[in-house]
Amino acid sequence: MFGSYVRPLLSQPNLTVLTDALVTRLVFNGKRATGVKVLVDGQMRQFTARCETVLSLGAINTPKVLMQSGVGPGDELKAHGIPVVQHLPGVGRNHQDHIAFGCTWAYRKPEAVGGTGCEAKLYWKSDARLSQP
Repeated sequence: MFGSYVRPLLSQPNLTVLTDALVTRLVFNGKRATGVKVLVDGQMRQFTARCETVLSLGAINTPKVLMQSGVGPGDELKAHGIPVVQHLPGVGRNHQDHIAFGCTWAYRKPEAVGGTGCEAKLYWKSDARLSQP
């Protein structure tokens, strides 16, 4: 992904790539997201967008940061002392378990592939109330 989408744009003056950075919340002007607060090298920094703010932190961290920023189910946010910027009850809901994921191992010496290449399986539930994954 990085090589295909980001690397060709690295010379653009409007793109900065930070590694080892943690987005903690969105910054708002009214109900418009204007930037992000980010923890970098133990320091909290704020970055402001000229045009738009795109939050793409994955299936777990995107709703987490939205809710920490005041976007989500209003009653739940209030219960945690988070001021509500936008009541959106669907944020943080409908997350579904993924039944498969891939792992790759490198052998120290060449080994023949056995079977389907899937010698072990792990079934995991993100919610103990579920009867099965």
